[in-house]
Amino acid sequence: METIKPTANLRNIDKLTALWALSESGLGGILHTFQIPFSGFFLAAFAILIIKLIAFYSKNPFQNILKATFLVLLIKAAVSPQSPPFAYLAVAFQGLSGAIIFKIIRKQAYATYLHAIFSLMETAIQKLLVLWIFLGASFFQAFDDFSKGIFKNLNMDISSFSSVIMGFYLLIYFSWAIYIGYLSNHLPENLSKRQFKFENDESIAIDKIPLKKSSYLKKIVGPLLIISGVYLLALITHSEIFLKSFYRTLIILFIWWLINPFLRKGLKRLFDKQRNNYREDFSNIFSLLSITKSKIKPAFAMARKEVKGIKVYKEFVFNLMALSLKDD
Repeated sequence: METIKPTANLRNIDKLTALWALSESGLGGILHTFQIPFSGFFLAAFAILIIKLIAFYSKNPFQNILKATFLVLLIKAAVSPQSPPFAYLAVAFQGLSGAIIFKIIRKQAYATYLHAIFSLMETAIQKLLVLWIFLGASFFQAFDDFSKGIFKNLNMDISSFSSVIMGFYLLIYFSWAIYIGYLSNHLPENLSKRQFKFENDESIAIDKIPLKKSSYLKKIVGPLLIISGVYLLALITHSEIFLKSFYRTLIILFIWWLINPFLRKGLKRLFDKQRNNYREDFSNIFSLLSITKSKIKPAFAMARKEVKGIKVYKEFVFNLMALSLKDD
């Protein structure tokens, strides 16, 4: 099977940009629609796959990836203004790191792996950093003291259980990055085979599917779990440090609750001003969103016919990309 040729196909780059924008601005659409857990974990991986394809189709990957990143941020600000500032930071890092890596490293196979590692490790470290900001270093020290007593009763000597957990957590992300890099490098050939199959299957129905918006309840569950967990530990252990961490978390959440709307408004105002400079590109990508959105349901339906279990989601992503890149 002949692989899609890496020509400067601007139409395909636009379609990929629209698909990336849909996944970012409509997180509830692609991931929450089918109740896929750990959405952030998979969302970063999805962006890596998209950026790889943009680089594959580009004569100038640096320019095209940067432009796609900026357009995705503009659409995210327009369609999903409730997104937290950290979400914009993640998208910007994925795009900027991809543009730089694919410009410096000419061998795309190497660049793909490196970009996957950079992007996913940044995602992992960002989450750990947020925990550290909210809980403080004293919390982890108290947690180590608490777990040390438990392991002592089991005749195990683990002085820093929090470090073990974080190391294991980072190892999971690193392993996931290697796997995503592998999938990315085989993506063009994979999509070529699927497109050939779709050309001979005229029964594919393209129906629109509504995007679900994340509820207010879902947005407050995470902070409530953090607060409840810290307070529960303070009650069980009678630890003054855990209790201080509990109050620290409450104070920081309250401050974040106060400043977050202003940060979001500032970002939205900034992107609204920039949108005029990219009016034609913005309108083009925005018009592709509804077309791309209509491919979600058939992509998932075909995946459920082919495989079962967790493999359905991988097939769904590949089918969605292949359908999105089909000729109009």
